Amino acid sequence: MLRFSHRWEHVHIAFCPDPATHAPLRVLKPEDFPRLRSLSITNNSTQRGSNALLSFDDVFSCLTRAPQLTVLRIIGIPVEIDDLNLAINWATLVELQVQVLEARSFNCEHVLVVLAKCPRLKRLSIGPLRDRYSADPNTLPAHPIEAPSLETLDWFVFSSAIEPLAHILCPSLTSLSIRCSKSRRTTIPDLASLERFLANNNNLNATTLEHFHLSPCCNAAQIHRLIQQLPKSLRSLSIRDHEYPNVWDSGLDVLYLNEALLALLDAHFPNLRQLRFEDCFSISMPELRSWASNSSRLESLHVAFARHAKTEEERGWEAYFKELVDAGMDVRMDFVALPRSSANRGMPSSVFDSEQW
Repeated sequence: MLRFSHRWEHVHIAFCPDPATHAPLRVLKPEDFPRLRSLSITNNSTQRGSNALLSFDDVFSCLTRAPQLTVLRIIGIPVEIDDLNLAINWATLVELQVQVLEARSFNCEHVLVVLAKCPRLKRLSIGPLRDRYSADPNTLPAHPIEAPSLETLDWFVFSSAIEPLAHILCPSLTSLSIRCSKSRRTTIPDLASLERFLANNNNLNATTLEHFHLSPCCNAAQIHRLIQQLPKSLRSLSIRDHEYPNVWDSGLDVLYLNEALLALLDAHFPNLRQLRFEDCFSISMPELRSWASNSSRLESLHVAFARHAKTEEERGWEAYFKELVDAGMDVRMDFVALPRSSANRGMPSSVFDSEQW
């Protein structure tokens, strides 16, 4: 296959950490891949701690430095993305996706370094970021890093490591996703960095943001304050509610996907076309139908519940929303499937089926 490397345009490599497997790549040069545009490198081995993977730079540098490379995806490999000498043709990249192993999570300040080295970057997906790898405030730049071409930013965190956002200017941004690990230990107690990011970009009249996704564990007050800072140009919104171990510990008061939130969305986003709720628990079918019926611009409503369907409206949601569907709206309700049988007949199939909920 290497004989035809000069014809390669899109390459996906999924490998086990065996040096003998990719040793032939060491003899090649970037010039041997003149047409390569897209490169995806994935570790599909369970031997994630293997020292063989630490030779990423040596093995794949002939590919990552290809002169026409615009898309680079590195998944499950402990690559030192914060190594400024990493052999990547940064200047040509339009899309970068890096999901490293937990043992080699990013230092937040180096995310800013990567952005500064990629002036043409349009799509960035990066993480996980952890608190213990957070940047020293004294080392963060005094002035924001400009990412003039960035349109899509997907930020994956395990905790509250989002402070670099406050130091990025993205006047072309259309989609922002802040994703948090599904863990009861995951919290984002302070969204100040995200709020500063929105304020900084709004000051530049950056009202191009159309899609926003948020899935951390916040409280209702934080969510409401954050929504009021999002641009009114927003057309697509996706929000995930609390993880249910937190609900079990704290009660239903921590949930924020409810009627009050729907009213806030109606008041703040006149151009909203698509709405998706994830891990929803407390909102009712009448509340959803009433809100959707009064939202003249809404085109798509998807709600994924974290519980079983309990009421007649929920079990027959297709008929309940038929009028809206017939009018052209895309409506979908997803519920946790009921088990066909249980060894503990008579017992709740989950803690959320008990009477207190």
